[in-house]
Amino acid sequence: MQSILYGSTARVVVGYVDEEDIADITHHERVEFVDLSRHVAESRRADTHGEYRDYGTGAFSTAVVLKWKLFEHCLTQGDAEVVIYCDIDVVWLEDVAHDLAAAFRAAPAAQMLVQSQQINAAVQLPCMGFVALRGSARALEIVRECGRRNQQKLLAAAPDEHVSDERILQEFIPEAGPGEIQNLPQAAYPNGALANLYRRDPLMPGVTAPRPLIFHANFVIGVDAKIELLTRVLRELGRLDPHFGLADD
Repeated sequence: MQSILYGSTARVVVGYVDEEDIADITHHERVEFVDLSRHVAESRRADTHGEYRDYGTGAFSTAVVLKWKLFEHCLTQGDAEVVIYCDIDVVWLEDVAHDLAAAFRAAPAAQMLVQSQQINAAVQLPCMGFVALRGSARALEIVRECGRRNQQKLLAAAPDEHVSDERILQEFIPEAGPGEIQNLPQAAYPNGALANLYRRDPLMPGVTAPRPLIFHANFVIGVDAKIELLTRVLRELGRLDPHFGLADD
């Protein structure tokens, strides 16, 4: 969050279910905290607060379904041109709001731009850790329908079963209108699996990877591992800014 506040003028909305979860988060005039606890009762578990929840666990799935409620809240407040969601393990290296707004203007049909994990040309594989939504009634319809499906699958699943919001969106994509849900370019919006692209010692002198606009420290599990990955990548990029709250050991 520090990278957003420091590097952009965007308003930040933080969803939470327990005040203890936000006790250590920066309070700032551009930060709004949204209590999502009233939606927890709709899910099959109430274990959505406290310590870090590993990806792929039932507890993680219960928290993730609240993401759709946060999307809905943001889309129904004011008249924002673009709503940008990112997981807490995402760092903004540039003010991406301008890039994403331009993308929506260039693609009038687009309602959702999603970080991609795609490795197969035939199958769109979204990563819901970074999502941009057009501020439109159609985007709100998509969010509400995906949220309904996510909740339905969560209620039908075993308590320890992982229910993926990414799978929910992936299954919805064929039903969406042409071009409504599009991938973000992986070079500009990379996830953790692409970390090795940003080493300072390139394979071929003079050939370097494009500079990313964000970096998402997924593909590693645990708070310490995520901090270590972010620190290493930002060091390689020469962007280990103290405003990001990461130390260069």
